[in-house]
Formats: sequence, structure tokens, C-alpha cells
Amino acid sequence: MRPEIVEPPRRVGLEWGTHVRPVFVRYSSVRPDSRERRRPLRETPTNFCEMFEKVDSVSAVERSRIMALVRSEDTKPELAARRLLHALGYRYRLHGRDLPGKPDIVFRSRRKLIFVNGCFWHQHACKRGRRIPVSRRNYWLLKLRRNRDRDAVNQKRLRALGWSVFVIWECQLKNPGAVAQKLRRYLEGAGGVGENFSRG
Repeated sequence: MRPEIVEPPRRVGLEWGTHVRPVFVRYSSVRPDSRERRRPLRETPTNFCEMFEKVDSVSAVERSRIMALVRSEDTKPELAARRLLHALGYRYRLHGRDLPGKPDIVFRSRRKLIFVNGCFWHQHACKRGRRIPVSRRNYWLLKLRRNRDRDAVNQKRLRALGWSVFVIWECQLKNPGAVAQKLRRYLEGAGGVGENFSRG
């Protein structure tokens, strides 16, 4: 068979990204100058593995729409943590916009704060937090590293201002009883100025 280099089709089950344009080799069982009826052509990407590593599985427009749906406030983990606190009899303020990092739950009279972090977005040490998307890997590594560094800077600034910080991780809310005990100890404890309870 005689190979013929051709341009890739516009769509083959995936939306084409901007970073990779694989070359396809088209095989035919007859010579190009033959007038016989040709058989259907078979197309195979020559760099198929590389295509799956770099091309996003959805279009840029769809990816933008998905990212826009990611909530920064009133997330499911945050609502679960608030229900726990309410059941324990605590009252609080939400989203301290005047504080570094906009803590999710604020106890101003106690000088105590609670962040409710998603394991993936804030890079928890659990299985979900260690997962990195296959497509656009370098982009995600940089973005998630910036999130983690920003969290550390904000917590340092809060402790310098005299606040005590507590972090609830998304995966920990699978065991609400254990989280409730930690919350009660944190809120009822003396808690030195700027004490950090962010490790989980």
C-alpha cells in the first residue's frame, strides 16, 4: 500500500485544541491513478498518545462554561459545615470580605475563623487532592500551586492580625461526627492568639 499524507479531519470524536495538530496517514488498497471504485479509507493518527495527553476533551467554549459554574461561595462542603455548626448551637458570620482570603465562616467575638476547602482546588494530601488532570497538565500544576501558596500567605496574615484559623477539608465531611468534635474543641478551647488549626 502507498501511504499518502493528508490533513486531519475537523472532528474525530474529539474537539481539536490549539496545541496539537496530529498528522494522519491515509491508506488505500488501490493506486491513486486507478479508475476502479476505491474502498473506504482508513485514517489513523500517527501521534495518538500525544494527542490524548495534550488536547482537552472539550472545546474551549465548553471548558469556559464549565469553569464558570465552579462556585467560590455556598459550596456543598461549606453548606454541610454550616449545618454542623448550627446543629451544635453556634452562630456565625459568613464570608469575611474585610479579611485576607475571605474566610468562609467568621466568629468575630472569639477571633476565630473557618475555611471550608475543596480537596482538589486547595491541594489536600488526600487521594482527590493529589489528582492532577491529564490534559493541560502544566496549566493545572501552576494554577493549583498558586492556590496553595495564596492559602499559606492568607493564613499567615490572619495569624499576624490575631485570628485563629481552622480548615475543614471536603473529604473530612464524609465523617460529620468527627468534624463536629473537632469544631467543638476548636471553638470552646482557649486557642492562643493566631493559633493555626489548618492541618488536616
